[in-house]
Amino acid sequence: MLGEAKKLQGRHNHWIEQDPERASLWRYAWNLLLENELTLEQICETLHARGHKYRSGRPFVQVKKNGKRVANTSTLAAIFHNWTYAGWVTSRAGKIPPKTIKGNWEPIVTTEEFERGLAILEQRDLKRGRERRHDYLLKGLIYYNEPDNQRLIRLTCSTSNASRAGGGTPYYCIARSSINFLCSSVDEQIVDALQRVQVDPDLIPLIRAAYTDDIAEKMGHLRPDEREQMLAALKSIDEEEVRMMRLYAAGKVTEKLWDMQWQEWQDRRARIRMSLEGLEGQQQVYIENLDAALKIIAQVGIVYNRLERSDQKELLRYMVERVVVDSAGKIRLELCAPFAYLQDITDQVRSGAPAISKGKKAKTARISSGLGSESCSDSFLSCGRDRIRTCEPGISRLTA
Repeated sequence: MLGEAKKLQGRHNHWIEQDPERASLWRYAWNLLLENELTLEQICETLHARGHKYRSGRPFVQVKKNGKRVANTSTLAAIFHNWTYAGWVTSRAGKIPPKTIKGNWEPIVTTEEFERGLAILEQRDLKRGRERRHDYLLKGLIYYNEPDNQRLIRLTCSTSNASRAGGGTPYYCIARSSINFLCSSVDEQIVDALQRVQVDPDLIPLIRAAYTDDIAEKMGHLRPDEREQMLAALKSIDEEEVRMMRLYAAGKVTEKLWDMQWQEWQDRRARIRMSLEGLEGQQQVYIENLDAALKIIAQVGIVYNRLERSDQKELLRYMVERVVVDSAGKIRLELCAPFAYLQDITDQVRSGAPAISKGKKAKTARISSGLGSESCSDSFLSCGRDRIRTCEPGISRLTA
C-alpha cells in the first residue's frame, strides 16, 4: 500500500543521515580544498596517508605493481561539485537547480564554503586549460580499403601531440600500424564527393518518371499473390455469410449465434479492407519518400558548406553508409538507401538520350536509368514507412 501511495503522490520520500566518521572525513577534505594550497592529487595523498578510503572501499591513491601511484581524483572532484553536501536538493530530471530547495539534513559545509570551493576548482581549470579534443567529422563512418583486398577496415581517430598549443595533428588511422590519413586531407574531399552526388534539377522529372514506373512494376510484381489472397478471403466471408443466412432462415441457427457470427464477419472484413488500402497506398508513400530524398540530393552540395559542423555530421550520417579511403588517400562515398538508388538512376539518366518524347517518357527513362537491375530498387523499397532515413524530422532543417 505504501508503494501505491507513493505512485499516486507522484514522488518518493528520501532522507539523509550523517555518518559521523564519514562526515568528519569530508569536512577535513573540504578544509584542505578551501585552503587552496593542495591539488586534488595532493588532497588524495593526504587522505590516503591518514588511512581513509571511499565508502566503496576504493583507495584515494592506488599503488600499482610497478610502484606507480595513481590518485583517484574523479570521485573526489564529483563530491566537491555535489550540492547535497551543502544541504541543497538538486535534480536534472526534475529540473531543480541548486539553491532552490533546502534539504532537511545537516550540511557538512555551508553554502558559502561550497561556492568558494567551486570557485577554486573553476579557477584551477581556467589556469590549467581544459584538454582539447578534436571533433572528428567522419568518426564511425570511415573505412580503409586494403589494396588487392575486398575487406574494409574501420579506421579509428587519433590526435598526436594533443597537448601542444595548436592541439596536435588529428588522423584517421589503424592503431599500431603505419596506416594513417590526415583528417584535413580526407575531410576536404567530402564537399567534392557530395557535389558529384548532387542531382541536376533538370534531371528530376526523368528520375521521377523512371522511379514511378519502377515502383508500379515492383508493386505489381512483388504483391499480386498477397492481393489475390485478400480478395479471396473477402469472397470466402461472403460465401460463409450466405450459407449461414440459409440456416438462419430455416430456423437452424439462433438469433444470438447469428448476431455473434455477423459481428465477426464485419471485423474480419474491416481488417482485410484495411490491409488492402495499406497495400494500395504504399506507392504513394514511396513517391513521398522520393520527393524528400530528391529535395536533399538536389541541393546537398550547395548547403553543406553553409551548415554548422554538428549539422554537417548529422547530414552525412543520414546520407552516407560509409566513407571508403584507398591507399592513396582518395575517398568514395557509399550512400544509404534511398540515396544509393537515386545516385545509380541519376548516373544512368545522365548517360542516356538527351530528349525523351512524352509518349515514351517513362519507358525510355526506365531503360536509360538501368532499372533492370533490381538491387537498387529493392534497397529503396525495403525502407518503407517511418524507416526511410529521409523521413527523419531533423533532416528538414538541414535543407531549409
